Amino acid sequence: MILVNKLEDLYSLLRFLKVEPWGNWPWWNKLIQKPFEEGDQRGLKLVQSILKPIMLRRTKCSTDRYGKPILVLPPADVQVIYCELSEAEKDFYEALFKRSKV
Repeated sequence: MILVNKLEDLYSLLRFLKVEPWGNWPWWNKLIQKPFEEGDQRGLKLVQSILKPIMLRRTKCSTDRYGKPILVLPPADVQVIYCELSEAEKDFYEALFKRSKV
């Protein structure tokens, strides 16, 4: 499950899954949304406790019941290829770079 934009994204998924009472907006808003917006960590802690029993998380280090990795990946092959930008590409890059500075 991925939260892309807002905490409400998670609410809509819990509502779809019918995870009660968290699929009910008044409950969600009072106990999670408002505390989270006010910087109260209890809202986030509650979200974590809601997700723990319903969300399966795997990492590249996860193992099966026999201790073997569930996923074996080949070593990363990193290649850096340098290239010259055209004048138009340089101008575009510079303009984008200037706009993205905070």
